[in-house]
Amino acid sequence: MGDGVAAVAPSPAERAASSLVDQLTWRVAAAGAGFALAAIAAFLAWASAGGASASPFDSGARFRLGDALGSDAIDGPVAVFIALGGLAALLAGLLGRIDSETARRWIIALGAAILALGVVEMQFVSSRPGSADIGFGLYVFALAGLLAAASPWLPATKVRN
Repeated sequence: MGDGVAAVAPSPAERAASSLVDQLTWRVAAAGAGFALAAIAAFLAWASAGGASASPFDSGARFRLGDALGSDAIDGPVAVFIALGGLAALLAGLLGRIDSETARRWIIALGAAILALGVVEMQFVSSRPGSADIGFGLYVFALAGLLAAASPWLPATKVRN
């Protein structure tokens, strides 16, 4: 009868976590990394001038989307919202809450939205009168959007063997 220790069935949360790890492919990792980097990049400097830098969350920092809507700090929340939406679409697809094709379309669309917002912001920052430079965070943001948008075309091979 063994050593008297009963086998314990894994909880639903443990099964879901192991299922997610089993589904970890380069495609999924790239999408997750792209959206996570985009969310982090929203807190980094998007513009710099004269040694001072500004992130989209800084009060008084005005970027393209904020100028168009007449709001000082809308760029940061929009950037984070899109990135979190991408992570939610990725997770919903992995958990089977939405079918894989719908998740793929959302990932492409939200990744492209991040890339487009980043490119428009870069154009706006570089066209400002004076000597405004594009900040490191804006480059990271745009590249993260490119990574997320391109992720569905990466190999679907498992990260772990």
